[in-house]
Amino acid sequence: TYGIHAIPGDSAPLGYLLVQDSVFSSDKGSFVFGDQEEMGFAFRVATPMNVKEGGLILDSEGRRNQDEVWGKIAKWCDYSGTIDGNSVGMTLIPNPGNFKPSWFHARDYGVLLANPFGRKAYTGGEASAVEIKKGEEFRYRNGVFIYSTEERDDSMPEKGFQAYLNIAGE
Repeated sequence: TYGIHAIPGDSAPLGYLLVQDSVFSSDKGSFVFGDQEEMGFAFRVATPMNVKEGGLILDSEGRRNQDEVWGKIAKWCDYSGTIDGNSVGMTLIPNPGNFKPSWFHARDYGVLLANPFGRKAYTGGEASAVEIKKGEEFRYRNGVFIYSTEERDDSMPEKGFQAYLNIAGE
């Protein structure tokens, strides 16, 4: 399921929060989520937001752009930039209650995804395989906070994260 929530601000919405809540199951047999680099929940930003065009990737640990963020675990990861003179951003928020934390696949050319399935892809460790047995349910949740400010505001992603926790819980 998906929900869209306006996050209240002082005189206008602070931003909008897309909440994704998926439950996977099968009554036919077991299935597996394998170890893949480009798997999970993702978005791609408009070209003017790319790092190569002056945009910024920032995670909750203060790491910036692809070289510092790619393959790292964080509470959230944000992609921001300027479009038509407006500072805009999108924060990807894996739910803290997911079965494990997510690594971020962050690319300077505009791709951002949260991936809890890529242990080998991101760490070089043993390949992961998450098996869902017949009749079992597997829940996977994420949020995307979308915002616009007059000037870049690096506090917005954390505000979006807190709003997500208030709405979606853990």
